[in-house]
Amino acid sequence: MKGNIYPDFIRVFYTNLKFVDNNLVSHVKGVDIEITQEVWTAVTGLKYVMNQQREHWCGGRFQQDSIL
Repeated sequence: MKGNIYPDFIRVFYTNLKFVDNNLVSHVKGVDIEITQEVWTAVTGLKYVMNQQREHWCGGRFQQDSIL
């Protein structure tokens, strides 16, 4: 990982992290941060899969047998 790392920022981000309307939402130093499904999939390379039993994130091809 290149660049500066700010442990205090990361701790506050995760402390305030909530799941709201299918988005990750946090608040740090007066700034609201919202990570949508589209942003999450672009950053992680995962895809969001929804079927009749459950919704989940997975990498690559969906296989129902691999669901925990």
